Amino acid sequence: MSAEINSRRGMLEFFQARLVGTQKNLAEEQKLDDDQKMVKTYIIESNIEVSEFLEQTDEVKDVRQIGDELHVLEIKYRGEEGQYYLDSSDNRFWSLYTLSGSQFARRTFEKLTTTDGNGLDHPWIPNDTQREVIGWGQFKGAGLKKLGDDAFPPEYVNEQVGIGDFRLNLNGDDTQQIYSMFKQNTDIEKILSLSRIKIRREKGDEYITERITSDGAFTARGGSDIELHLDTVEKVKDRYRELINLIEENHLLSYDEVDHGTRVNGSHLRIDLENQIDDIEEFISHVVSGGKPFRLMGTTTKLKDEYYKMKGVDLHNGDKITLEVGPTWIRVYLYEGACGNTALRLFTNLQQHYDPAATMDIENV
Repeated sequence: MSAEINSRRGMLEFFQARLVGTQKNLAEEQKLDDDQKMVKTYIIESNIEVSEFLEQTDEVKDVRQIGDELHVLEIKYRGEEGQYYLDSSDNRFWSLYTLSGSQFARRTFEKLTTTDGNGLDHPWIPNDTQREVIGWGQFKGAGLKKLGDDAFPPEYVNEQVGIGDFRLNLNGDDTQQIYSMFKQNTDIEKILSLSRIKIRREKGDEYITERITSDGAFTARGGSDIELHLDTVEKVKDRYRELINLIEENHLLSYDEVDHGTRVNGSHLRIDLENQIDDIEEFISHVVSGGKPFRLMGTTTKLKDEYYKMKGVDLHNGDKITLEVGPTWIRVYLYEGACGNTALRLFTNLQQHYDPAATMDIENV
């Protein structure tokens, strides 16, 4: 198929045909043939040039450029192969398109965006922002993810939060009603962490049904216009970019020498927790273990009872980070030149795995 596609227009026409074809089969047969996998788009947050990515990534076996900042990639990972289209026209947030199967595409996306030191990450979309996206269309589905998962040991979350495993998939026209019922219960709201949403957007006679995960993966699950799929991706990018920019403009610390000392520019970020931390030292040990999903590593010092400090680095790109942690709050210190994604990764993973009601103050949000 790659030999037949030699331009951005050709790629979009191919995606359009696949979108309409999958919609027809879903409507008539309620299933897809093997060669009718859905159009998927993944957002990659990049701190490197695309040429560096193509050179350093072992999984990319072949590259062919078909337009300005648009490449066709043949990727092989864990014995599977697939074709991807990398659009780097937005140099901070790339789009990676594919028709590969969901599991292979997911594994590839995670491999590309969680390799330490390669300068790539993906969005970490907080609960509030996901709820904003729901408002762009009709609410058609949601995934409520269990706490703990691979961020904290399940037994630790059970002991700390007293909730245990929790997973619920909502789907269909009643999603909004059921979700609202949960939201009205303050006890249940504490465990309502959105891992994915599904919305239907309409423009004139055209529509798209879109599944969007909290890490920036989009699946077009039916529709009539591929442009609406691309528009949804761009709208999420724009909203996420706004958060990143506000963090990097207002919350990176720098220092200037002045006549009578040093002036500090910028301010720290503060995360407030509803679920109190009983053992702060153990909590920090899980956050800065160096593993996924936090990808932070550092050393911890006890300053006084219920007050700890961690100095470390973000393994994504080596940026320095300092945390101060109390029973119900975390102060996040990022420094000049750091990536704002570090703060959103920490915050969103706390919402996803420890405290869905956690809040973070970002100036001007």
